[in-house]
Amino acid sequence: MGFRTGTSYIGAESKTQLNLFRSNDLSLALLDRDTLQSAMDLGYRIRTFPTGHLYHIQFSHVPGMLSANENLRKAISLVIDKDELVDKIVASPGTRINDSMFHDWLSVGDTTYVGARPPKKHRPDITAAKEFMALARKELNLPDRPRLTITVNDSNLYRRVAEYLQSKLSQHLNIDVAIDPQITQIMVKKWREGESDMVLTTWPVDVDDPMDQISFMGDTSFRKIFKGLYAGDDMANLFDKARNAVGQEQRLNAVDEVHHLFESKVTVIPLFETYGAAVTNRKIKGFVWQPVRGYADFRYVRITD
Repeated sequence: MGFRTGTSYIGAESKTQLNLFRSNDLSLALLDRDTLQSAMDLGYRIRTFPTGHLYHIQFSHVPGMLSANENLRKAISLVIDKDELVDKIVASPGTRINDSMFHDWLSVGDTTYVGARPPKKHRPDITAAKEFMALARKELNLPDRPRLTITVNDSNLYRRVAEYLQSKLSQHLNIDVAIDPQITQIMVKKWREGESDMVLTTWPVDVDDPMDQISFMGDTSFRKIFKGLYAGDDMANLFDKARNAVGQEQRLNAVDEVHHLFESKVTVIPLFETYGAAVTNRKIKGFVWQPVRGYADFRYVRITD
């Protein structure tokens, strides 16, 4: 049996991949929420792995944007039920709730950040959300039903999450949310310019270290390009502190301070981290999905007897 990766199969939908796997035309098939149960029913051994993508909401902090208001951001955060979002809306194998902007596998020394400093579980609180919304209405002199825009990638998962947010904000905060689906390049441009109140995006890291996120969020050179990022001096100061931290404990503490700034001011809202699922032929050894930059690594794959 050969290890087939023919170009005709690249990008094939999950159902097609599974059928090709069953007929021995593929040695590896990536699963989605629709094919996971089928693979389990067939008795296949399921492998899961972090894809490297942390889905989150980036707010525009450009002065004059409604999303630059802290009380409004807090209200939005508190109407989101991440358990409901992940279990019922995303409903994809292996997906995990994330209450931190740092992926659950990111390392600091010989430990992971979330393992050493577990984040507090986010819980929805509709009463508190309405109180923050009332403060935002006064501060911004909002109409009865203000409009916010959320820009998303034009794909099914992004649309489902955006529609969930649209429903929650309408139901509990009387906010009209316009969903703005775009191709990736336009979505990133709007995020970079801070033109949309919210952008639903993912974070694929370049290095296995929380400094990847901290540098992007805190380095003033990045914030000159990504104008919508939170630009407070407190974030810049924490970036410098984390960059100069020495030793594991000091580094963990520095990362923790950044996490608490994100959390207390709701500069961003982490939602979930996707984990992939796959079936592989038992003769295939050495396949790894690299979460850093998110790619399938076939360099060490071998076929055994």
